[in-house]
Amino acid sequence: MKYCKKLFALLAAALLCMALHELGEKAMSFTGAQAGITTFGSHTRGRIHSIDPTLMNKYLQEGNILICAGFQGVTEEGMVQTLGRGCVPDFYRCGRRLYL
Repeated sequence: MKYCKKLFALLAAALLCMALHELGEKAMSFTGAQAGITTFGSHTRGRIHSIDPTLMNKYLQEGNILICAGFQGVTEEGMVQTLGRGCVPDFYRCGRRLYL
């Protein structure tokens, strides 16, 4: 089931991106790892360790709408990790600080 949730988040981001393209907008979808979100902790209870906004800033400067799939990131070992409860305020706080 946990893999289905990740897959649905990726599909939803891709479909939203496609819909925006149909409306004539420039848009790109990303996984948490592609967005530069590094996490720590156990699976389904992950926390944001850091965010590297380099790639996202590049595409923002090109005028793209950015869509990041689900609440997930990647550990320093390269494993995809789902963020746990309570991550939403952290996710938005980091996003506001780094991308706006």
